[in-house]
Order: sequence, then C-alpha cells, then structure tokens
Amino acid sequence: MSKDTAISLGMHWNPDICINMQSAQGHVERKLGLTQDISFIFGAVIMLLQIHVLNKPLYKILLGRPFDVLTRSNIQNERDGSQTITLTDPGSDITVVLPTYPRGQPPKSTVEESAEAFQFSMI
Repeated sequence: MSKDTAISLGMHWNPDICINMQSAQGHVERKLGLTQDISFIFGAVIMLLQIHVLNKPLYKILLGRPFDVLTRSNIQNERDGSQTITLTDPGSDITVVLPTYPRGQPPKSTVEESAEAFQFSMI
C-alpha cells in the first residue's frame, strides 16, 4: 500500500516491522512498516490483512499472490472484455463474485464511500 493511501485512510503502521522487497523491475526497496489486522470488505467476505507500506509505489494497494492463495481467487475474463474475480472466505467458505474496473476508473459510489466505510471498519 502506498504511504499516501495509508495516510488518507487514517491508518498507522509499525516501522519496526520492515522488509526489503524487490519489484518486478528488479529494484529493491525497504518498506516503511507493516499495518496489522486491517479489515478489507469484499461483499460478504471480510478479511483481516497485514499490509506493507511503501513510500511511492506505482499503485495504491496491491493484493498479490499470498492474497490469491488465501482467498482461492479466480479471475474470469469475458469475450466483451469485462472481468470478474471470485473470492472465497478461508474461514467460512463464503464465496463472492466481484466485478473489476479499468485502472483509475472505479465506480463513483466506491470512491465516495470508501473513506467513510474504511473509517467505520476500524472502530
């Protein structure tokens, strides 16, 4: 997660838990710290995730291979170019199917509600 995103969501991180990570381009960067037990809500699936905070990544939040393995994610590509992702809650086996959106074009309701919903989830 980018530092800017973490700050805008009112998150805090532990600077004592840092690792060096290598990007796909081979660049090694030391992370700023780790957020712990952050609630992410994907429809009916609620997960507590540990998120590494980076200074200036090329993304806001990156959910990578560990997330894919944990949720048994499955991406379905359609002929019209649309895409959905199926996630399964590892604790309850509840499954949700979520639409995806082109980079930088989330639905307006998501953008407007995300900060408020995130703050509520941290209570």
